[in-house]
Amino acid sequence: TIKNYKGFVVQFDEYCKARRKQFDFADIDLKFYDDFVAWFTAKNYSVNTIGRHVKEPEVQQALIEVQAT
Repeated sequence: TIKNYKGFVVQFDEYCKARRKQFDFADIDLKFYDDFVAWFTAKNYSVNTIGRHVKEPEVQQALIEVQAT
């Protein structure tokens, strides 16, 4: 939904600021995924919240492309 997407954008921007790096589509790989999930876990987010953000289309598409190579 639009609400979930907007929430993802806000969290992704916070993640970028915390890591002091601007990520783009090409940067999304399994290492990024693990770090992104660890960042949410460190903030004490629930598994459901983490899953909601990880399942956003941008993250999913990039991970599919990484696994295909």
